[in-house]
Amino acid sequence: MKAPEREAHWQNIYQTKDSQQVSWYQVKPEASLEWIASLKLEKEDAILDVGAGDSRLADFLLDEGYQNLRLLDISEEALKLAQHRLKEKAELAQWFNSDILDFKSQQDYKLWHDRAAFHFLRDDAAIQKYVQIAADSIMDKGYLILATFSNNGPLKCSGLEIQRYDELQLVDRFNQHFELLDHQRVQHQTPSGGTQEFLYALFQRNA
Repeated sequence: MKAPEREAHWQNIYQTKDSQQVSWYQVKPEASLEWIASLKLEKEDAILDVGAGDSRLADFLLDEGYQNLRLLDISEEALKLAQHRLKEKAELAQWFNSDILDFKSQQDYKLWHDRAAFHFLRDDAAIQKYVQIAADSIMDKGYLILATFSNNGPLKCSGLEIQRYDELQLVDRFNQHFELLDHQRVQHQTPSGGTQEFLYALFQRNA
């Protein structure tokens, strides 16, 4: 799927679906928050949330006092929904409407967080480009928290085929620039009552 098609797909999703009923919705993104807390970042450290959508992660990070939060999504509609929900707090973050494969970072990030954007990339060239963009955007010894569907997860999400991973496959994709520090399988309960298994992985950028 080419970039304009990806953008149109996700614009349509956020324009036609209740964002609290889509399968990836979380009232509180507990796993991501726990992993971020474990890093003991400074409140001024730069954080990029890739595929932020209408996630509540921004709400909690801003409430915890993080001051350098950047939110990126291919869907302008998703970002508008999040900004509307956050009201005046939206001004405390910066917002990027971009396909991640077109993203050109203007700064180095201490943390790159991605819950469920990476696994939509299935073409080797696109995957390699994502890894290189992440490597170019994360400072030396900075962190990458990546959550993808595990090899026990679903084959599709939002009508799109996805790429499932185990920890060895993720290491194979990222080990040129990153070291795997930890990983965990997490059971996500969907709003419809189903269960999806995610694989969370914590990488550190090589110096």
